[in-house]
Amino acid sequence: MSRYVSIRLIQGIIALFVASIVVFCLARLTGNPLSMLLPETATQQEYDALAKQLGFDKPLPVQYLIFVSKAIRGDFGKSIRYRKPVTDSIVERAPATIKLALAAAVVSFVIALPLGVVAAVKRDKWQDFLAKAFAILGQSIPTFWLGIMLIQLFAVLSGWFPAGGYGGFRYWILPAITIGYNSTAGVLRLTRSAMLDVLGSDYVRLARIKGLPNRRVIWKHALRNALIPVVTFSGIIYVHLLMGSVVTETIFAWPGIGRLAYESVLYRDFPMIQALIILFVGLYIVFNLMIDLSYSYLDPRVRFVKE
Repeated sequence: MSRYVSIRLIQGIIALFVASIVVFCLARLTGNPLSMLLPETATQQEYDALAKQLGFDKPLPVQYLIFVSKAIRGDFGKSIRYRKPVTDSIVERAPATIKLALAAAVVSFVIALPLGVVAAVKRDKWQDFLAKAFAILGQSIPTFWLGIMLIQLFAVLSGWFPAGGYGGFRYWILPAITIGYNSTAGVLRLTRSAMLDVLGSDYVRLARIKGLPNRRVIWKHALRNALIPVVTFSGIIYVHLLMGSVVTETIFAWPGIGRLAYESVLYRDFPMIQALIILFVGLYIVFNLMIDLSYSYLDPRVRFVKE
């Protein structure tokens, strides 16, 4: 197990290094941030002075080495727009995004798991048809369109919920549904497929032959073994909810990391863009490792001895 974890950590470090190169290069393709910070009437001397202050006067390889050497120590530099350390801005915005992602995950799994189980048990019946239609609709509707429609129906026309902002429980409903519906569809379809495979297995037939109640067979024996692919998907989903919050947070004026990423790209805030992308890549690596290690708990047959 320790050898497997060590190998995965080395692979993660390599992935972070490659991601740092890619994001450093791509961020600079968006344009020169100096044109966003200085007026059109600025002189060349003013451009040169600001470029030197921000470190843009050095060659790109030198800029990258400076960025990496500081990032290793946890220093991602100062935000070009906010003029304060990048990590401070991320720490300030992170709680709002984490809470929204958790709310969306709760919405997703509370709806998807029962519907997926029912769709598998009632295969080819009307319950299965409705569940599959719900899943296809969720994966087909663009997030931005769903958010706008929810605002129009439940904020503008009915006035039941606020159209945006950050506050009490009523502020959470529409953003959580918007960001969680697409994930609900994916979890539902995966749960249904996994349950169909498990329900046809020998140990489920044996449990029924022993006379165990059908409810216990489905919800205890079958569902636990069907959770392995769902757990794999769920870890990726949570990171996806964090990253996918860019559109949702922008629509609902939610003060989180997603909106911060949008503003950083808009204002060409290179240090902020680089830090956020590396953060997202790191989250993917950590969550995938945690998911792989959880396999041995869900299925005792899974071991990492040979890795």
